[in-house]
Amino acid sequence: MPRSEALKEAQKRYRAKVDRYENIKKINTKSNKKRYAEDETFRENAKLKQREYYQIKKERIKQEKEQDIKENDEIDETQDIKENENV
Repeated sequence: MPRSEALKEAQKRYRAKVDRYENIKKINTKSNKKRYAEDETFRENAKLKQREYYQIKKERIKQEKEQDIKENDEIDETQDIKENENV
């Protein structure tokens, strides 16, 4: 089934936007690498942000594990109660 002209035009516009975004992203990445290499305060701030993100991620994982453990305990308790009722 052939594509309509509107779909072809929409695809062209989409590709133009994506290409423009990728170019901007490439320029920003290049400039950030340069700033990271040359500017010590930028480097220190980047390291601090990375540590903060790591700590947040670590805490989130810990909380998820605790929730899983609590849920498993609750499930075990309900199963024990059901087994006791059946006996």
